[in-house]
Amino acid sequence: MSPLAAGSSLSPLKPARSSSNSLKFESLSPEPSIRNVDYSSDIDAQDSGSASDSTLEDLDAVLNQYDFGYPLERMPVLPRRTSSPFAVSEEEEMDDAYFSEYSESECSTSSSIIYDIDFESVVDDLLAEQAFELPKLRKFIMVEPSAPSAQDAFMIRVLPTCSKAKELEILLSLNEHEPRLDPWNPVPHLLSVVERDSVQRDRGEGKVAEDIGAVSFACLEWLSKYNDPPFATVANYIDFIRQALEGLTFLHEQHITSLNYGTTDSFMVDVGQPNAWMVLNGAPTPATAVHQSGVESQTEGEEYSHSLTPTQTASSQMSSPLSSPQARDPPTAPIFDRTRYPVRYYYIDFASATIIPLSSPHRDLFRKDVQDCGKMIESLLQEMEVPQVASKMKALVNAMSSGTFGADDARKLFEALCQSLEAGLFGYELAKK
Repeated sequence: MSPLAAGSSLSPLKPARSSSNSLKFESLSPEPSIRNVDYSSDIDAQDSGSASDSTLEDLDAVLNQYDFGYPLERMPVLPRRTSSPFAVSEEEEMDDAYFSEYSESECSTSSSIIYDIDFESVVDDLLAEQAFELPKLRKFIMVEPSAPSAQDAFMIRVLPTCSKAKELEILLSLNEHEPRLDPWNPVPHLLSVVERDSVQRDRGEGKVAEDIGAVSFACLEWLSKYNDPPFATVANYIDFIRQALEGLTFLHEQHITSLNYGTTDSFMVDVGQPNAWMVLNGAPTPATAVHQSGVESQTEGEEYSHSLTPTQTASSQMSSPLSSPQARDPPTAPIFDRTRYPVRYYYIDFASATIIPLSSPHRDLFRKDVQDCGKMIESLLQEMEVPQVASKMKALVNAMSSGTFGADDARKLFEALCQSLEAGLFGYELAKK
């Protein structure tokens, strides 16, 4: 089955091609670019002795040592060879045959097993059991693996279906083939959308059920809380901030704003399926293990964490929800090393997001996103408690809070400041909290 809803009438947003298309706040300040601003006094104001004599070669060495790579560079997408009236070689035919095995929609998934899941049946079974607690819309329901070795866990986002809601439109549009190829795209990978025109809400014992109208169930690839496991080194924080700035740049290039970028609760991380890295580390993989932490949405304050076995076919039976997490001993949590395995962070809260054209008078919304992101970065620096990094990044926080910087301007300044850090700081291990 196709991972995206077939026949969608939503028009895809214009994909980002390069960072040169990033939004600039030229009308807000005569000097929106970092090229025209001298931050040397801010960078060294609090720590004049922390200036680094390290060279780029030193930085290369430490990055290689800790498997901490440079920011992803966006490459132009090469057009596929289309049908031609001219004769083609045998090698070209083989090349086309190879690529024809993979549909464009399948490029967003890390596992082919997940396409065996009957998402329609999963949603129907959950609705029958009222597992969603449907009054709580915009919740993430964590569907656990069907077996200890299975790689078929996924998440369900419960969304109201209405003309004013942009969240589903954004998820669909940015999961189209071209925007999905952009390494800065922070939108979670969409597997399927299950729509129900009429959903009954249970109002409690003795009360008549209420029809709450149409609801969409967006099935997404499994993600974990952004800091689960916790950040262990300066490099972990730097990598998260870098990806957050790249993601904000991408979203602004798509004219998407009114984001909730001021809190880390709006982010999740892909560290693989819940039992994949347990196997790598030789840890037990109980199918009954409830994920350590539920996922909290900014639009609703309660957490959900269900241990449900997804159906594989329409005729198979759905297992009942397991007993309360309090009745079971928590599984042994293996240690995931972020310095050994690359991780990808995703932005998940599009509840209040909107799409506006460049000509819109509401460009201050983009500025607010940048300011909110600056506040989040400032809180992360305080959490990190490494003065050598905080003093350098003060210039970034000040620039983002000023309202004169675009997202891409902030990203470029961040990269420049990272190059001015002591090479040894990246591998500095933080105190456990």
